[in-house]
Amino acid sequence: MKLIHLLVLVAFLGISASVALADGVDPIVFTKGCGGTTVCDAELLTPGSTTVTVTETFNSCDTFGNCTATDSVINETGAAINSFTMVFNNLDGTLTYSCQSESFFSCTPVEGTTNAFTFTGNSVCSTDPGDVTIGEDGTATYTPDGDADDNCFSGVTIGLNATAAENLQGVTLTDNTFSIATPEPSSGLLLMAGLMAGLVSLKSLRSNPS
Repeated sequence: MKLIHLLVLVAFLGISASVALADGVDPIVFTKGCGGTTVCDAELLTPGSTTVTVTETFNSCDTFGNCTATDSVINETGAAINSFTMVFNNLDGTLTYSCQSESFFSCTPVEGTTNAFTFTGNSVCSTDPGDVTIGEDGTATYTPDGDADDNCFSGVTIGLNATAAENLQGVTLTDNTFSIATPEPSSGLLLMAGLMAGLVSLKSLRSNPS
């Protein structure tokens, strides 16, 4: 009889754990500035790139089991980032997300999704490449060197808060996607391109008189 009770208890705990993960799990997304005058480990968005993968691990937990996961993206594209999109790993549909709009960037859910958000309302400047070092594990570390770009945030930290009831301690979310729009050419570059095209056409006409 005791064995039957034990098996029932184990089965109940297994079902409860599955329900806890599949229902009501709602990590809260927040953002804060990264870089500036502080050192931070981050993913690096390089010139010409528009997408980088962010990894979040719930390993900062308090005594009550409430956990936080964070990763950062440093902007080395050469232009300021004024908005971006994050798509989070939903663990095959078992996770949904909500966002804390009153943080560094304001976030808006992408319509029709439970794991994608658009972030607007702030800006991260582009850092001097000399401020970034790449470790043996491929992690980028931003270290301020006293240049002018140290006076602004050159990166953004994307964080997730989860309560003890969500049971995410130690869980790692890989393949979260941080993306920005393809930078548009500045008006000066467009003007220069137009002038160059005009000069080429003029030279071609002079070389081929009718």
